[in-house]
This record gives sequence, C-alpha cells and structure tokens, in this order.
Amino acid sequence: MSDKKEIRGAKRLLHSPNKARRRYRYGIPLLALAALVLLFSLIWWMFFTGNGSKAPEEAQEQNRLDALELLGSSAVNLPQHKEIRSSLGFSLTVDESLMEVSGQVTDPASDSDFVFGESFEGDELNEERAYSIIKAKLIDASSNQISIPPDLSIVTNIRESFWDDKVEEGETQIEALVRWAGRNYTSDLGWDEPVSEDVTINSYRYIRSEYTQTTTFDDLEFKLFIRQLVTVQEGRPYIITIASFREGSLDLAEQLESVVNTVSYGGLDSTQLSLNPADIVTAVLSATDGDDVIEDVSNTPFEIDEDTVFDVILRNQPAVVRVATVRCADLSVRGSAGSTELGLGCMAGVGSGSIISEDGYVATNGHVVSLEDSSLLSGYLAFADSSSLASERVDTMLDHLTQEGIVSLAGASSVRTSLLSGQLDIASFVGAFVDAVSESAIEISNDDYTYVLQLGTDAFKLQVQDGLGTIDVSGETLVEAELIAQDYEANGTGGLILGDGEASDVAVLKVEKGDFPVVELGSIDDLKPGDGITAIGYPAFVDGGLATTSDTTTPTVTQGNVLNVFAESSTKDNVLIATSTPISGGNSGGPAFDESGIQVGLNTYAQIECADQNCFGAGVARDVKDLISLVDEEGIDLDVTSDISDNWDEALESYEQSNYKGAAKQFDKVDDKYPSHYLATRLQSLSESKIGSPGDRSSEFENNTVLYLILGSVAVLVLGGGSLTAFLLHGSHKHNKDQRPVLAQQQPDNPSDLASIHAPQQLVAPTAPKATPTTVAPSIPQPPVPPGVTTSPATTLAPGAPSAPSPATAVPQPLQPPVPPQAPSPSSQSSQQ
Repeated sequence: MSDKKEIRGAKRLLHSPNKARRRYRYGIPLLALAALVLLFSLIWWMFFTGNGSKAPEEAQEQNRLDALELLGSSAVNLPQHKEIRSSLGFSLTVDESLMEVSGQVTDPASDSDFVFGESFEGDELNEERAYSIIKAKLIDASSNQISIPPDLSIVTNIRESFWDDKVEEGETQIEALVRWAGRNYTSDLGWDEPVSEDVTINSYRYIRSEYTQTTTFDDLEFKLFIRQLVTVQEGRPYIITIASFREGSLDLAEQLESVVNTVSYGGLDSTQLSLNPADIVTAVLSATDGDDVIEDVSNTPFEIDEDTVFDVILRNQPAVVRVATVRCADLSVRGSAGSTELGLGCMAGVGSGSIISEDGYVATNGHVVSLEDSSLLSGYLAFADSSSLASERVDTMLDHLTQEGIVSLAGASSVRTSLLSGQLDIASFVGAFVDAVSESAIEISNDDYTYVLQLGTDAFKLQVQDGLGTIDVSGETLVEAELIAQDYEANGTGGLILGDGEASDVAVLKVEKGDFPVVELGSIDDLKPGDGITAIGYPAFVDGGLATTSDTTTPTVTQGNVLNVFAESSTKDNVLIATSTPISGGNSGGPAFDESGIQVGLNTYAQIECADQNCFGAGVARDVKDLISLVDEEGIDLDVTSDISDNWDEALESYEQSNYKGAAKQFDKVDDKYPSHYLATRLQSLSESKIGSPGDRSSEFENNTVLYLILGSVAVLVLGGGSLTAFLLHGSHKHNKDQRPVLAQQQPDNPSDLASIHAPQQLVAPTAPKATPTTVAPSIPQPPVPPGVTTSPATTLAPGAPSAPSPATAVPQPLQPPVPPQAPSPSSQSSQQ
C-alpha cells in the first residue's frame, strides 16, 4: 500500500502543515475585512445616503410648513390664532378656526342710556384700535336644541374719570369694581347672593363672582347663571362676563371661560380716554345678548408648534376616531297616582377615541359610551321631529307634574309657552322635571345602545323619525363597534364632576374586523408642568356634532402645556392632568399626546376646581394608566404593532427628508391598505407635486439605494467567501494537527488504520532518542461502549503505539492533550501488560 493518503479538495492543497498554519492565520483577517466592508456600507447608507441621511434643516422646515398648510386647508381643523390688541390696555388671543369675534370702538358721545360705536370683525380686528368691548359666542351654538348657549364679553370704560364716584370709604378699587359691576344682579332683581373668590390667572389678580337667578313655576325651579371676573390693571377697570347660561350649558360656559387664560394687560394709550364723564358700562353689560356670532375661543399656545407636525400630529391623526353613541329605550315615570307612559325616548352623543390595537380596539371615556338616564328625557323632547310631536310630548310631561300636584295648570301653561318659544331650554326643563319627580321614578325598559365610529371624513348623520334616533352608516368610513369593557360610574351629572365615586372614566370599544393604524400608549411618569400637550379630537361645537349639515368632518388639533398633575381624589389612585390645551364637549375620550407623540392621557372634559386656580378654564386629561389597567383586568390582548402605521411613518420620514418619489410610493401603499386614511392621498399628491423641484432628493435616494445594494452584495460575498474559506482552513488545520508525525514510529501501511491517527499520540522531542520496545503509552480511559456495539480484540501494533479499535466497530475517542514523555515505573509497566 502506498504511503500517500488520498486527501480530497481543499485538504489536498493544504496538506502541508506549514501551509495550513499560514493560511489559517490569514482566515481571521479575511473575516475582519469582510465585517469592515459590511460595516462601512451600513455607515455609508446611514449617514451619507438613503433613509438615514438628513435633509438640510431649512428643507425640513419647508416640508413641515407645506404639510401644515395642507392640513389647515381642509384635512384638519388647526388653530388659526389671532391676537386682538386694544389701545385701552388689554389684548387677547382667539382661534378663528373655532371662533368669530367682534369688537366695538365706543363713540365718546355715548352715555349711560345709549351706547353706540363702530363695530369690527374678521380681518378688521388685525388692526389695533381702542376696543372697549370684545364679544364672543360659540360656533353653531345657536343650533343647539338642548340648551341656550352663553356668551362672553370683555369690556373696559373709556372715561378717564371713571373712579371719581365709584370708590367708597374703606374700599380698594377692585372691591369697588366688583360691587359696581354686580349692581344689576341684586336680590331685589331676583338674584341670589353671589359667591365670590379671589383668584390669580396668568399672574393677574381677579375677583371671580357667580350670580344665580332662580325662576319658579310652583315647585319647578329654573336657574340662570352669570359669571364675572373683574380686575384693575394700570389703574383701569376690566370686566369679563360669561352671561345667560343654565345647568344644561355649563360645559359651554367652561369652554368660554378658557379665553381668560389668553388675556393680558398693558400698553394703555391714555390719549384714547375720554373726558366725558358719562358712564357706559351699564349699557355694555346689558348688551351682551347681541347678535354677534362667535365660535370657540382657544388657549395657548398662539400657533401650532412646527416641530410637532410630523412626530405628533401627522403620525397619530389617522388613529384618532370620532365616536357616536345612540341610546334608545321605552320611558315611563312612576307617580303616586300610577305610572305615566312617555313612550320611546332616544338620545345621542359624540366623543372621540384612539385606536390602540391593530385589530380594532378603541379607547375612549366611559361617559362617552354611557348616556345618563335623564338624557333620555332630553332626547325625548329634542328628537321630536315635528312641532306637533314636540308639543304633545311636553304636554305629557306637564300632565304628569299636574297630576302629582307639583305644578298648577297655570304654571304648566307658562312653562309650556316658555319652552316652546325657546325662552326656556330643554336641558333646564328636564333638570327641573327630574328634581321634582326624583330620578328613581324614571322607569326604563327595552334599553338599547348603538356605537358607530368615524374612521375618515364621512360625517355622522343622525336620522330622527317619530322620535327614534339612528346613525346612517352608509359612508365608506363609518363602522359599527361593540362595547367591550368600561370602568365608569354614572353620578347623575353626566360623569363630569371629578372626584366623585370610586370608578374611573375609561372604556374600550371593538370593531369587528380589519387592520388599523395605532397610537402608542405611554406613561405620565416623566410629565411635568410646562411640557407640551397636543389634543386631537372632535369638539362638537365646531361642526355641529350629530346635527352637522356638512357631508364631511375632520378632527381638531389644539395644543397647550401641562399646568398640573394631581390626584383625582383622596380616596382613589387615579391621576389627572390639568392642561392649557382647549378641550370641550366632543373631545372627551380623545388622546392627549406628549411632545414625542406618545399618548399619555384621555381628554376628559370636566368641571374642576382647584385651590390655586392652576386648572382655571383648563382642559383635563385622564392618566392613560386607567385605560391600561382596564385592558389588563379584562385580559384584552392588544396588538400594538401595525403595518399601516409602519408604512405611514416611513412615508412621513421620506417626505420630511425630501425623498418625494419614495414618499409618494409609500403614501400610495398606505392608501391601498387603509382607504379610510384620507391624509395619505393628500400627502401623496403633495409629494408628487414636489418631484423634480430644486430640493427633491429622490434620485439621490434611488442611486444610493443601488449603491447600498452593491456594497451590501459585495459585503455578503466577501463575508460568505471569507467564512467558507475560514471554515475549510480550520478543517484542514485540524486535520493536519491530527496528522502531526510521531517521530518514534512509522505511519501504518493499511489505509484502514488511519483511524489510529485520531488517537492521542505520545510525542517525543526531535532530539530525544527513540523509545525502547519496553516504552508503553499511558493508559487512556475509554468511553463506555454503546449498547449493541461489539468490539474486537485490539490489534497488536509496534511497541509504544496505542491499540486501535477495529474500523468497523470503532468508538470515537475524545481528543486528549499530548502526554509528555516520561520514564515508566515498574508498576505502570505491569499494569499495562
């Protein structure tokens, strides 16, 4: 048999032990080189090309402005803040997207009996003038079927000599102003004793007073409210009044009150003051019921923070939805003479929500999905779709009151006239009715809830026929939902008074099927006063809510700052966030986002009072932890990943970095997956319009993508080739290591004896003499023989060589380190023989 061994492939090339060592040393550098090539290509891609590169800051800013302009045009209701400055020493900021404002420059010829002057509105208010009166009223409030809306006025006096006969002995100017401004709301005129308190708002001291007038019809009581805030700045009087609202419009009054946060004082031009001693404020205060139409008033900041356009607004708006709740039931009222059957009563309400799971779970407030029993009575009257039906239903309720002796026939007639003429609102009448008969007397049967979500721009259409209310869901982006869980305790006031009860105010709805974009839920742990807060939702007064005449409606974005984070009550762990972000009816349940675009709260429009007035006119958000706790308690598994959201984020990133062609493709992909995502088509069109513009980097991205693929391919080839070569080199090195020559013996002639090569050898230094025939290798422990495997007797080899198992039955031996040569002892010789 030849001494040459048959070694194939790379092992033949590397058979030489010296060559194996040299090539093995080259394998590690080769792998390192491959890794460096791959790393370099990634760094090139991340920092010099493609998606990781940054467009110049001015280009990014322009992209944000263009997107903001597109949003403000029709895609969303963005604040349009206007600062109105009066040279009589005050200014305020209003949001023209939500409010119409009128101002009057009073003519010095006016007197206390007849006040006149030139009025201004719209763009005319851009010019600073000596406005002595600013008036406001909420948008679409006049179409409110439930309650008579309040209005707001800010007035000052134009007379230089105003204080001459106003301050009595021992009074300060502000105390005198409170007394003087409230002289029309005295007890002899039917007003209760006012409740007053000293407050500080935006560092300005006010005295806030609330006046209540109670009108009775026998045992029925109806209350009318006036709120006043008075202050003295630079020696001049300023009076802010929210007038003529009832219990049913408390939320509207709270919304108007938020305008006070934007009022500042200074810059009085004394030359604008008149020397005429005539007093005009009395007439001004009585003129607040004018016909000037006003929308909502906004709070700080004065404009949208551009840095939030992509990361907060655009990122999350597609996952914000509008929620419509319709409740219908058969109503009756229990009395001493028996029950009065009222018939079918329905009520509908709107709120907002956010999609929190790709498979259609939606978060909102508990009071959005649970309408109060008393609200069914309001709907019972408001949903009367003809004057005859409305009259019939009013008579039915009044008949019950007369049967119970609560109101006389004459009193019932007066109530009926006031109610049908609009002098008395439905909410006030229902409130008085419930107080008179007690809420427990209202009996409800066949109770039924329906929930509908607006995913896109198709507006809710409330359909009323014979007193029955339904939502038309024929729109492509309107879907029905199911109530999964809620943590809410009705308290008879719509759930808007905080700190009452042990429950929270959160709920979870579920759409049956579909893939949706999602918001990311976070925590308020790091939230502190001054941090930015963005609210996205659907305030009902902006578009009329369910009474809208528009075919499409879009969400509203408002921004402000954290004012305070505080416990809801001493008995609960729930935490609330008071913010300067405007929140009103319809915003309830919508998301409140922090500066990084994470949802940290649920907007919960509420009436709140706090000692330091840091929550004055504030929007309130409920800690998102309440929602997360409900989800955990119900065992709801949220799928917080969303392919639609991922594609959307990539599209926004491409657009922001001026890769307009890539952005257009991504926006188109989003539109295909989620047609309700109305922003996708608009931003796709915007991206396409900018392809080829001077700042377009689309070709750069495309070229760099090709380069990246080439570099990546090279890196993969080098890495793969290096790995394969190293593997083969390592195998050859191992093979040659196992074949290191034993200088004291010859290689076996039989190729089958190659198995003995893998057994540990006794090495002898090159200069050592050959081992004598009596030299025996130390005994090497053998592994146990597996069951069923037999071994043949060891073949006797040359002295000093270990025995080798038969090739057919050889059991692999573990590699052992070489045993250094040593002189065997007699005992070891005898043990081996």
